Amino acid sequence: MIVLSNCLTRQSDEGCMNVANNLVRRIKALAPGTTVVTYQRRSPLSDVHLELNKLLLSKDLMGLLRKKREPVLYAPSLTRLLPAAVRIFILSLFAKWGLQVILAMQSEPGFLVRLLLKLSRAELVVLSQSAFEQYRALVGKRVRYLKVGVDLDRFCPVCPEEKLRLREAYHLPKDKPIVLHVGHLKAGRNISCLADLDDRYHVVLVASTLTIPSRDAELRALLESRENVTIFDAYCPDIQQLYQLSDVYLFPVSRSGMCIDSPLSALEAAACGLPVVTTPFGELAQLILCEGFYEITSFEKDRLQELLDLALKEQKDTRKSVMKYDWNKAACQLLENRRAHK
Repeated sequence: MIVLSNCLTRQSDEGCMNVANNLVRRIKALAPGTTVVTYQRRSPLSDVHLELNKLLLSKDLMGLLRKKREPVLYAPSLTRLLPAAVRIFILSLFAKWGLQVILAMQSEPGFLVRLLLKLSRAELVVLSQSAFEQYRALVGKRVRYLKVGVDLDRFCPVCPEEKLRLREAYHLPKDKPIVLHVGHLKAGRNISCLADLDDRYHVVLVASTLTIPSRDAELRALLESRENVTIFDAYCPDIQQLYQLSDVYLFPVSRSGMCIDSPLSALEAAACGLPVVTTPFGELAQLILCEGFYEITSFEKDRLQELLDLALKEQKDTRKSVMKYDWNKAACQLLENRRAHK
């Protein structure tokens, strides 16, 4: 297999990057002969780094594809769907031994995007049931639904004594329930609801290092003004510890384009055994039917706090619900699909 991506990086705390890094590391471990080709961003995972233009038109890339005669897995950063669709169509013309494309974020495709995806020979790999249904109507059998992604060894529950030790290490209160959210500090993600919570909770917000400080400054100022809110905005190599010291996970995102279809933070929280209070966003619409997941139907302060209190009271174990989202299983499925293309 040849993997092509501009998402591979040493430190990844953004959705598309996390998906690409986690899958590629495991694919390389399972299939050492995999050739990883990067562009834009360099990575320790790279076997080849190329300087490519926006259309991916490169004699070096096309020569490599002809030489290897292997299926290609393309994992792009999806900032805008139309440029991605153009690149997918062009790449499909040269990846004659099969092309799979990971579309991590669902959005409504316009006419030109639909046309390009139909004309391409690419198989689309999507991360939610709703995205699968959307693209199946567009490209028929050329769409695959992949459940990602959590590292079940890294993200796991800890005993009460360890939870208290971690709170002390991170200078967080031991006598209040901790409500956690991990992700971009953006107003469009409904993050302001965290500032509304009573001070009987302590809120921990782990903000992505890719959040641009000059944007959403008013939201940040609001959160920083609350004594019961702690913001971590540096890269956290041991981020699993912040899940493990928490009591409940809150995922308020409802707008498409504000997160990848399979919100990794909610899966990681569940793998640590936390109850998850969430909107039915993307793949969470499937998980919300499982024990320990609580659906947000209103952002009114009282209604939201009632839901948090219920989750804290019941303390149902959510880990078993996300076992099927293991990264290793997802990587194996992609490799099996590669063999089917040969």
